[in-house]
Amino acid sequence: YYKRALEFDKSHADSLHLLGVLLHQKGQHKHAAQLIKKALLIKPDELNYNVNLAIILNALSQWSEAEKICFSAIQIEPKHAEAYNNLGRAFMAQNKLTEAEAAYAKSIEYAPFNASAQSNLGYLYMQQGSYQLAERAFLQAIRIDEKFLLAYSNLATTYLAMNSLERAEIICRTALSKEPKFVPAMHSLGVVLTRMKKFELAEQAFKQVMKISPSHSQSILNLASLYSVQ
Repeated sequence: YYKRALEFDKSHADSLHLLGVLLHQKGQHKHAAQLIKKALLIKPDELNYNVNLAIILNALSQWSEAEKICFSAIQIEPKHAEAYNNLGRAFMAQNKLTEAEAAYAKSIEYAPFNASAQSNLGYLYMQQGSYQLAERAFLQAIRIDEKFLLAYSNLATTYLAMNSLERAEIICRTALSKEPKFVPAMHSLGVVLTRMKKFELAEQAFKQVMKISPSHSQSILNLASLYSVQ
């Protein structure tokens, strides 16, 4: 229907934008970005166009361009939480860690119940080795949205880094109770069980990952390592 609308009017900005969003949801990020850029040529100050283009540019790993688009969105709406969240992602990917932390803090300030920003901030702390701060951020993300599976997975990784294996196992199993086929939690569980020397259970976890995602190379390598240890 968006395409039919564009047959009537090739310059219908909303149809260009929404078709771009739809293609992004289908994984066609490059074409999606092209369409939303066309929409922005028609309506350069449309906030949602800028915000969604930044999301797509981050997905394309076009970090510096995503950064510029985020600033455009912030100029239109200085307190837009999602624009700051996307800006944090762009900064993080460019190793601008101080700027990323500040952007995530702004996102949380303007939207305190933004689980994504909390989780992203936790990931930044985890990468810096600030594990207690990371734990706090991931737990806050889970309190906001108990179905935010990525926060569980990253929290398990944090506990692994802290050598808190029992807590890591609990978090993995909690995530899997909500989504039994969630690969990151299943893989992390295998790593935890290996570290706990529960080799048979670890083997089962890695094989389950390979059943769900046959090309998950890290689980294949970890399974080989497990056999080597045994």
